[in-house]
Amino acid sequence: IDQHVIKKGEPKLAYEQTIPTASGEEAVLRVSKIPLLDPQTNVVIGVLGTFEDITELKNKEKELLNKNIELQAHQEQLIAQQQTLVITNRELEEAMEKSQQAQKAKSEFLTNMSHELCTPLNSIIGFSEALLNEQHEGIDSCLEIIHKSGAQMLEMINEILAFEQIESNEINIKFCEFSLESLLHRIDLKMHPIIERKGLVFEIIKSENIPSTIHSDPDRLEQCLMNLINNSIK
Repeated sequence: IDQHVIKKGEPKLAYEQTIPTASGEEAVLRVSKIPLLDPQTNVVIGVLGTFEDITELKNKEKELLNKNIELQAHQEQLIAQQQTLVITNRELEEAMEKSQQAQKAKSEFLTNMSHELCTPLNSIIGFSEALLNEQHEGIDSCLEIIHKSGAQMLEMINEILAFEQIESNEINIKFCEFSLESLLHRIDLKMHPIIERKGLVFEIIKSENIPSTIHSDPDRLEQCLMNLINNSIK
């Protein structure tokens, strides 16, 4: 540095220089050097230098830098934890929403199923009472209706026990071709005893253009129609 200042005739200000100390450690100095000129010839004849021990200041800067690095790492960790917490809260909200939907589906399913169970039960009770009457005609038809109503109840009970259907809010629909005339006839046979006990009149009015067969689920369609009739009776 001294040779540079002498050769260039330019000062070197406030640069840092590390020197060993007697204790074996290093000291950091802030050094400034300026050329010393001969007043007569204006030729550089030496170097005038000053220094300041800034070792403690550099140590504090290094300590502060380490603290900032730790603080930044801690801040990044907090951000990551916050993001994880946001994701966890979102997952909890989604899980709660799914749980509420599942509970709603269960409630609706069981309510509808309980309502549907009443219809075949009423048919069984009505035709059982009719069979007790010795003057009642069409015993075979009554027995057929009782048998079908019992089969429908068994199917519904199986659906109640199938919790997979309750969770997914699904009921199996079985489509096929069947006679609409026969379905309406079964409904008429089932509902007449129930309606007669209440002193009401029941009549199925058929359109001239009614198709002979339709494609649907006969059990579900029959249950829907009977539910509508039962609601009207109530």
